Amino acid sequence: MLHNLKLFFIEEEGQGLSEYGIIGAIAAVACVGGMMYLLPKIRAIFNKIGSELDSGSGTTY
Repeated sequence: MLHNLKLFFIEEEGQGLSEYGIIGAIAAVACVGGMMYLLPKIRAIFNKIGSELDSGSGTTY
């Protein structure tokens, strides 16, 4: 009985796909969280670039 209980916890067969799924889900959540954090900063950069292009100010070559 104790031997079977040890085998139950030691056996690693069939865990690979579920582990990859969990890692993929964590990576997806991290990517979405990172994009939500960076979105206002990226939007501000593009707005600044757009306003400078619209105003025509800048260096001419």
